[in-house]
Amino acid sequence: MTAQEMFEELGYKKYASNLWFEWYQNEEDVEITFYLTTKTVCASLDNLPLEITMSLLKAINQQCKELGWLS
Repeated sequence: MTAQEMFEELGYKKYASNLWFEWYQNEEDVEITFYLTTKTVCASLDNLPLEITMSLLKAINQQCKELGWLS
């Protein structure tokens, strides 16, 4: 399963720019942001740290693999 499929299954939508992209949920104001130049990830809920479920962690890990950040 691709990262896109995993995020969409969890109810996330994607927004992208040249330097970063994020998966977000409007209803809960959740954002998972991937910063492409620094190879970092930020997860927030209403601009506060987000508690990450195992299914969300799997999607984040899959996205990192697809970006070539993990070997």
